[in-house]
Amino acid sequence: PGHNMPLFGLGVAILWLGWIGFNGGSTLGTGGGRFAEVVVVTNLGAAGGVIGASLLVWLLSRKLDVGMAGNGAIAGLVAITAPSGYVEFWAAPIIGLVAGLIAFFL
Repeated sequence: PGHNMPLFGLGVAILWLGWIGFNGGSTLGTGGGRFAEVVVVTNLGAAGGVIGASLLVWLLSRKLDVGMAGNGAIAGLVAITAPSGYVEFWAAPIIGLVAGLIAFFL
């Protein structure tokens, strides 16, 4: 067990990077800082997902789980995709954190 974790980590990194392009590109323009704002919101949502999932795993088992952190990142990305052009910076990690907590139970 665990011998596929480097491949899992690479997959999460590729998805995260691609998600930035998808969300940022969905703004249909780069003027006025919209692209940059969506990129920041996307990253904050994913980071919140990592924190939420990792925190819950830590509280329940007193161990860090790389797999769950990756799942939290993906959950945060999924949760922040639809509102990425509309939420403020402070709300994005909260949305991601809640998604990371939910991902633990799925």
